Amino acid sequence: MFYRLTHINAAPLPCTLVVGENEYRVARGGLLLEPPGGVPGRPDGHAILHFYGELSPDAGDDFLGSSSEPYRVDRSGRLDISRRDSDKGTRFSGQLDRHRLTLRAEPYSGDFVPPGTSFELVAAPDDPITDDWAGTFNFGPPFVQPVEPWRQRDPAVQEEIRKAIAAGEPARLQAARERLERAWRAAAS
Repeated sequence: MFYRLTHINAAPLPCTLVVGENEYRVARGGLLLEPPGGVPGRPDGHAILHFYGELSPDAGDDFLGSSSEPYRVDRSGRLDISRRDSDKGTRFSGQLDRHRLTLRAEPYSGDFVPPGTSFELVAAPDDPITDDWAGTFNFGPPFVQPVEPWRQRDPAVQEEIRKAIAAGEPARLQAARERLERAWRAAAS
C-alpha cells in the first residue's frame, strides 16, 4: 500500500530533514509497503521510503534519499522495518492502521536519518503512480555472458543473447509494472 508523507517531526511539509549528514528541505515523500509474497521465498514484505525536495536553494523537486528494507506487521498493527538479525540498514518502527501511519527512526549502524525522527503518513493507494515511482521494481534487463571465454567475444553469440533479452523485455517490463500496481493498491494490513 502507498502512504503519502505529510509531516516530519510534527511539522507539515515542506520542512527540513537531515539525510546523511546534510540538511534538506523535503517537499514530498512516500512509503510503499509491498505485502509479503511480493517476492517468492521472502517471508517479509518490502518497504520503500522516498524523499523529494530541494538539493540546493536553487533546485526544484529533486530526489533526496530513500530506504529499502524488509518489514513485518504484528496483529496489533505494530510495524517493524528492519533486516532480521542484523544491525545493518535503516530501522523504523511504527503503528499502522487503514488510514495513517506514524514511523519513528530507530538507532542503527548508518546515517540515513537521525534516530528519533518521526514521520506521519496517510494512506493514499488511489494517488497516481508518478514517474519517480514508476521504475521502482524495474531493475533493468538481465546480464548474460557465456561461460566459455571464446564465446564471450563471438559476435554471433552476443547477437543471440541480445535477441533473447529483447524478446523477454516486454514481459519483464509488464511484470515490473504489475508488481508496482499490486503493491501500490494493496489493502492496508
